[in-house]
Amino acid sequence: HKFPNCWNIWHHHTYKSIVKEDDNTTATATTATTTTTTAGTDKSQPHDLDRYLQTTKIMSFPNILNNNQLTNEINSIEQMWQCLIILKKPTELPKGTDFLIFKKGIKPIWEDPINQKGGRWSFKFGKTTDSSTTTTTTSASLSDLKKSRRVNLIWERLVMKCLSNTLIPNSNLFKNYLDDDISGIILSVRKSGDSISIWNQNLCLEKFEKFEKNKISKILNDLIKLTPFLVKRGICDAMFCIIREVDSILKAEEERYLNKSDNVYNTIISNDLNSKDKKIQGVMMHYRLHQEPTNTTPSNNTNNNNNNNSNNTKFSNGNGHNK
Repeated sequence: HKFPNCWNIWHHHTYKSIVKEDDNTTATATTATTTTTTAGTDKSQPHDLDRYLQTTKIMSFPNILNNNQLTNEINSIEQMWQCLIILKKPTELPKGTDFLIFKKGIKPIWEDPINQKGGRWSFKFGKTTDSSTTTTTTSASLSDLKKSRRVNLIWERLVMKCLSNTLIPNSNLFKNYLDDDISGIILSVRKSGDSISIWNQNLCLEKFEKFEKNKISKILNDLIKLTPFLVKRGICDAMFCIIREVDSILKAEEERYLNKSDNVYNTIISNDLNSKDKKIQGVMMHYRLHQEPTNTTPSNNTNNNNNNNSNNTKFSNGNGHNK
């Protein structure tokens, strides 16, 4: 079962080494710099970029067709499952870990020519209690367990849907453009909370503007005002669907455990999946360009959200309403 595209999984870890000095003090030396987390805000220096690329490696896995061989290419459903079985879940990874899954030929940096005009949808999830801290309440432990399972399931589903080109539903008029426009996805595990981002190129959306916009606008009879941002918003909506699906599963599992009934589980799943307007809690989302447009006038607003700038847009709690 071949995928439309071939993918690579990259691994990066930002870590710090403690260096003891003669006066018994300690100095912290950062041994790796992540440019992906600062893309769109500060231009990375060449030596930082080189260091990042040196510490970001493509991962290899047993080849599903020949277990005696290794491969770094994921081009089929079977190979994807081989990788997912081996990879650790987000909550099992040390803080500072990044998994970067990108289409073959695209480097997981915004300096890559394919990514330079692009941006990313970022979703940040609330942090769990530090495992080294003793929890005194059962509810807090259950809450952390639910948060951990939530991120694990969301990441797993995103990987499966993105690689198989099923992230964007067939009902979306712009599915082909959005499927082509996605460069990759990134999981970042941090102390402040895990985050997942979906990178898009904005190159395929330029094709949409040139060749299809007028045609689609006539079909819709100008009922909606089409812009490239509205088109790529379909990526965000697809991620929301995954989050709602996972939240429904977790809610149903909890109710099934409390009520000892599978009927409750099935009812909750059915009702929640049919409710597209269900609010999402515990997620902060925003869209950001990797680089600011050169013709943008400098502003004192560091968030660049003034003047109705649709390229850098923030939303709160995943509800889809502007701040």
